[in-house]
Amino acid sequence: MNEGNISTPINEQLFLKRNALVCIVLGIFFLTDFIYNYFNSSIEIEFLNFILFIVSIGFIVMFLMSANKIGKNVFLFGNFKDEYLNHIHNTGYKYSFSFISLFLVVLTITSSLFPKLFSTLPVHEFSKLSAGLMFISYSLPILFLLRGEDE
Repeated sequence: MNEGNISTPINEQLFLKRNALVCIVLGIFFLTDFIYNYFNSSIEIEFLNFILFIVSIGFIVMFLMSANKIGKNVFLFGNFKDEYLNHIHNTGYKYSFSFISLFLVVLTITSSLFPKLFSTLPVHEFSKLSAGLMFISYSLPILFLLRGEDE
C-alpha cells in the first residue's frame, strides 16, 4: 500500500511512531556516549555509537519523509488531528517532563550528599545524560501506547 494514498490519521500515526523511534535511538546514542566518556569504560562502545549514528540518520530520513505527508501544524507544534494520537503525544511529553524534573530534584539533593561525585561531572556530559534520559522517557510511553497495531 502506498503511503501517499493513506488517510491523515494513519500518516500521523506513522509520523508519531517514527518520531518515537528516532528519539529512542538518539537517547541510546547519548546515554552510551555518556557512559563511555564519563566512566572511561574499557568496553568498546565507539563501534556501537557509530552504528547508532548511522541508524539515527536513517530514522531521521524516514521521519522527514513522513513529515512531508502531514501538515505543518503537526510537524512544528505537535497538534494532531486525531484526538488519540494527540493524547499519546501529550502523554509522552508529560512523562518526559515529570521524569526529568524528578531526576533534577534527586540530582540536586544527592549533589550535596556526594560532592566529589558531581564535582568531576562536566557540563557537556551532564547535558548528554539529561538529553538521553529525556529522549528515552518521551519515546517509551509513545511506543507502549502504540503497541498492538499488528506490527
